[in-house]
Amino acid sequence: MYQSVAKLFVRHPTGITTLAILVGLTGCATRPTAVVLQPVAVQQANGKSIDLLSVTNRNFDANDNGFGSQWVGTVRYEQYGFSVPRDRQDTQIRYPSKTPDPRREYIVTKREILTRDSLIKRAIAAANFNGTVAVFVHGYNYSHQEALYRAAQMAADADTLTPPILF
Repeated sequence: MYQSVAKLFVRHPTGITTLAILVGLTGCATRPTAVVLQPVAVQQANGKSIDLLSVTNRNFDANDNGFGSQWVGTVRYEQYGFSVPRDRQDTQIRYPSKTPDPRREYIVTKREILTRDSLIKRAIAAANFNGTVAVFVHGYNYSHQEALYRAAQMAADADTLTPPILF
């Protein structure tokens, strides 16, 4: 089927150009900016609350309180609180809009800078800590905020990943 669709585009004078644009646009999904890392006060809408620990060696950008894609020589430790929507669909993540809706969107509700020691203490003090932790190591094709939201989604879906830690 895909071959016949490709042949259809190639037969028309502008077909190859149109096909190239369509293929190029498939990789242009909107990626969340660092704005989604800013805590928002919301009423929990019968969803879940997830606390997530984060360790990163990405460059911190003080202008938008986000992270770039470059490695740095220091490590930053943070804790995030997430409001996870009750009616979420599979692995789909809806990032907060200008007027966040906790019924449909994942929302950062808390963000705190930690020291290495306080991160370890919080991991150990987690509600059902049994000596193991779930660590999500993301690749550099994810932005830091995408990886945080994905880790929150996995922790909410697994319901046993405490304390989840993102690196």
